[in-house]
Amino acid sequence: MPIVIHGTWIPNTDESFVNTGKFFLWFETRSIDTNYPDIFHNPKKFFPYAYPTKSINELIKKLGLPINNAYKKIVISFLLPTYHSEPISSLSIKKYSERETEITLSDWSVPGIALNIDEAFFTLSSFSDFIEDPEELILGSDLIYWASVTSYVKSLVKSEQFLPDIVQSTEGNYYALWKFAGDPVAYEKSLSNFSSSMPGMAGSTSLGFDAHSLTEHFIAVTLDHLVRNLKTSKIIDMILRAFPEHVESEFIHALLDSKMQPINFNDDFKPFYKKFKKWLTYHQTTYDIPFRLCFKLEEPKKQDGNWVIRFLLQGRDDPSLIVPTDEIWQRGAQNSTLFKLCRNPREILLASLGKASEIYPPLLKSLEKDAPSQWELTAIEAYDFLKHGAGTLEENGFGILVPNWWKKDRADRKVNVKLKLGSKEDHMPSMSTGLMGIDALVDYDIALAIGDEEISVEEWQRLVDIKIPLVNINGQWIEVRKDEINNILNIWSQRKKQNHGKLMLSDAINLANAAFEEESIGQIETQGWFSDLIKKLEEPDSFNVHEQPQSFYGKLRDYQKRGMSWMIYLEKWGLSGCLADDMGLGKTIQILALLLKEKEEGTAGIPTLLVCPTSVVRNWQREAYKFAPTLSLMIHYGQDRLKKKDFKKQALTSDLVITSFGLARRDIKELQSINWKRVVVDEAQNIKNPTSKQTKAIKSIKSQTRIALTGTPVENRLAELWSIMDFLNPGYLGSFNSFRTKFELPIQKYNEKKPLEKLQKLVKPFILRRVKTDPLIIKDLPEKQETKVYCPLTREQASLYEAVVKDTLEKLDDAEGIERRGLILTTLMKLKQICNHPTHFLHDQSKLDGRSGKLIRLSEMLYEALLEGDSALVFTQFREMGELLRIYLDRICDAEVMFLHGGVPITARDDMVQRFQKSKEPKIFILSLKAGGVGLNLTKANHVFHFDRWWNPAVENQATDRAFRIGQKKNVQVYKYICQGTLEERIDELIVKKQKLADYIIGSDEAWLTEMDNEQIADLITLSRKSALE
Repeated sequence: MPIVIHGTWIPNTDESFVNTGKFFLWFETRSIDTNYPDIFHNPKKFFPYAYPTKSINELIKKLGLPINNAYKKIVISFLLPTYHSEPISSLSIKKYSERETEITLSDWSVPGIALNIDEAFFTLSSFSDFIEDPEELILGSDLIYWASVTSYVKSLVKSEQFLPDIVQSTEGNYYALWKFAGDPVAYEKSLSNFSSSMPGMAGSTSLGFDAHSLTEHFIAVTLDHLVRNLKTSKIIDMILRAFPEHVESEFIHALLDSKMQPINFNDDFKPFYKKFKKWLTYHQTTYDIPFRLCFKLEEPKKQDGNWVIRFLLQGRDDPSLIVPTDEIWQRGAQNSTLFKLCRNPREILLASLGKASEIYPPLLKSLEKDAPSQWELTAIEAYDFLKHGAGTLEENGFGILVPNWWKKDRADRKVNVKLKLGSKEDHMPSMSTGLMGIDALVDYDIALAIGDEEISVEEWQRLVDIKIPLVNINGQWIEVRKDEINNILNIWSQRKKQNHGKLMLSDAINLANAAFEEESIGQIETQGWFSDLIKKLEEPDSFNVHEQPQSFYGKLRDYQKRGMSWMIYLEKWGLSGCLADDMGLGKTIQILALLLKEKEEGTAGIPTLLVCPTSVVRNWQREAYKFAPTLSLMIHYGQDRLKKKDFKKQALTSDLVITSFGLARRDIKELQSINWKRVVVDEAQNIKNPTSKQTKAIKSIKSQTRIALTGTPVENRLAELWSIMDFLNPGYLGSFNSFRTKFELPIQKYNEKKPLEKLQKLVKPFILRRVKTDPLIIKDLPEKQETKVYCPLTREQASLYEAVVKDTLEKLDDAEGIERRGLILTTLMKLKQICNHPTHFLHDQSKLDGRSGKLIRLSEMLYEALLEGDSALVFTQFREMGELLRIYLDRICDAEVMFLHGGVPITARDDMVQRFQKSKEPKIFILSLKAGGVGLNLTKANHVFHFDRWWNPAVENQATDRAFRIGQKKNVQVYKYICQGTLEERIDELIVKKQKLADYIIGSDEAWLTEMDNEQIADLITLSRKSALE
């Protein structure tokens, strides 16, 4: 059951000095808690989805949060979305997107805990570090908002955009605190951006604070807290220098004291207070004018010329407005436009230069002149300004203008280490020799280059001998990083000696994709066979497309041939890939075609192992019999499965061995006894947790290559992608910790684009994903695809099923006529109810989770459909089962779930249909077969699930046509659920057989089954326990 972690800032309004507050942390679940805590004053308005207060201690321990056990439990009143007087869980809010006009905000009491600013800061700075399972613990949008604001405050402190101040409270006490002291325009813009994007939950307390003032108050308190905990600061040094004769130690102590005690404002303190306020005004002045000081670096035309930094005044609102400062020193300048726009520009220039000098001390030289307007400097000083001064000054609000080549063309204007991957010989390692694969070795060499042009060691030495970091070559300034380059050359030279000039293929691909951790490499050049590999990996459609195998029963579509060929191509190089096609695009038959292709070409020899969920083991078996009957199959499942030597002997004579995830863990020794041709993992999201025993077991199975099949390679967090990629090509994305540091945290926590682009480039060659909305795929698909989904019974279902069958067979011999027909029809009804769900048969309103094979599989498939943004129809002939489905799916799915049955009034029925059709969000529409099977237009749905079967195909087809009709713009996937080993499977076989024999007309109900004799009935309903439970 997922838990959402929420939080918001609560200013302390009951104190005279309001630079304090607390952070309110609370937790939300899908389940409703009716045990009202004692701390509530008005239990009628208790928010029922709030996490029980009695369990908060346990949750905090689980998260490992640095929160004192003595925290205070409090209740805050929130204005929360309410629908018809009932509160809406944030986990379900999407379902109401089409009914916004009916949603109101009402007061609800929410229990939680109050964190002090220290605990709040640590929690908001590192919350994502504590989330191990994002399916269990979800960060609320409000908590993410405050974490983003916290990150912004950290950036202000890091760039030292703060100053001390002394403020007076309403009670007359004086306090020393730290406050923001950067560019007010930039600050106000950031504040406005934050407040305009504040989620409703982040400021929905009924305390009356608007988004702007609440965010500003949080920033002020957090900034003050952060600076106090720095303990040492340049600002303190500035104060000590500014007041060498008299600095009140009490003031310094008050600035660093975490308790924020009032200052003893006596007669001795007053003189310092006045001087300090003047000092503060001086340092704030530069931000109160329409201009700011701007530094423009100009390069000389020749090597021995001087560099110049010109001082300019730049418009804050219009950076293109630039005034050279030498103008303000000219005679008569007081009458210029600048003096009219800005009072005392000379004093402002000097004050700004003074502040800039404190940030970048080399600028102090410029203040030695009476009327400073520029600073002449050497190439070494210019390089230091570019490397260390410009960025720091810009962070502190000063304008910076540097030559374009430093910002844009810098890579082409410096000496780089060039790495050459691959050899010029076009000889490719062979799979048959065992030299190919992710661990294969690639030749490499190193060189030095300026731009694309290589330079010799002698030329490099000549540049080094000049001993200047900026060198003019052919009229262009080049950056010479002598120590860095020499160090890099030494490192790579040592590596070359150690690994004999060879890199692992995984590292070489990383380097070629410019995503390797070696930032020292400036350029990459690929050669020979490795260059060919990289080009084809970057363009998946560039490989040769094979024709389908001759022994394949059926016709592969073009995109399916490309999928098969892509896997063949990757395996040619010993690499492994993830086939991530949308649900319904035929991942199964692409694998079967691959196996047939290599069998026909005589390249198989060793069996393939397929690991899949229990619910689809038999589906794989049936698909193999249907499309690839020449494959030799071994199903490793059930109590009588082979063990040890018997297993190995049988497996080695098979083309394909199919087993389940559970058995992959339990029978790991048997599976490890063979070095497989490949290991295929279907529904690969089941190995998304890298620390689970199941994942570790599957990764330990030896094979030449591996394939992952999933429609959702990433469901919640990037760690899932790492786990799948580490199964495919171990080590390719580095260790989990390094992946988390380089990719997951920067992307998911800070929304950084660069690591995201790097990661996309890295994984693109190994993931083939086609979606049904792709025009190239749509034109290649049939308008309607039908699939039979075979589901196992749970042990509870099997026991109930056998009990009903036993009771029926005991009564059948004595029954005659209408009594016999009634007994058979009643039995069929009971068995179908058991196949649906034990609760449907028992009518006991017991829990639904994990007790029905059909419901488990429906949940999995609906989850994937919703993740793709699709909508679905779910048909059942039973109104009671429809209601059970509605209750269950409404709880687990992030989509509105509607149920249409015969008891729904016509007006409500029309409203449901219109809401479903016009919705922009994915929806699930459950329909009873009789009420919803005819007369409706539901073309929004492109998935149709027949949860239980109506044994007249015409009735089922009529229901399917609610979605598959004129106006449908997508291809429709139809899934017919059948419990294997039960009467559902046997009746389905009967219908198919009779339809093949002739245009056999079956009655509109199950009455035709009552005409069977007792032996036929026994064969029909008796459970095949082995098949049903597998």
